[in-house]
Amino acid sequence: MNNLEITVILEISIIGLAVVQALTILLTIRRERDIKELRELVDEQKLHIVELRAWLARRNAARPSRARKPAKMPRELLETKTIQPRTTEDEAAQAVKFPNRPREIVANLQPTVPPSTAEAEFERMTKAINWLKEDADKAQKIG
Repeated sequence: MNNLEITVILEISIIGLAVVQALTILLTIRRERDIKELRELVDEQKLHIVELRAWLARRNAARPSRARKPAKMPRELLETKTIQPRTTEDEAAQAVKFPNRPREIVANLQPTVPPSTAEAEFERMTKAINWLKEDADKAQKIG
């Protein structure tokens, strides 16, 4: 190749690079404009949302409140409550009065579930283990 051909090829490549750089700059400028337009749209949407919230707040404030008033109960029901424990027939026959306060009611009630013993716990555990073993055996037979 001679020098003239080399210089022509170099000039064409330099012009090509200049065109590519110009296109890159133009695309960057256009992208920045698009981003700016999108930001304006987002700001408009945010403003619209704020306006809707204000409108809803005014609308809800104009409505009368629908809070229910507590029902009036007779004074006797508020002061005491009749509770029948479930322990024995003799105690169930007698009505025991407790104040209508949850903490005192819970404190004064007798437990209805008998306390568990070690033997009962052991028996329940062996039943559970046997049940699990049976399930494992069934699974092995199926598989």
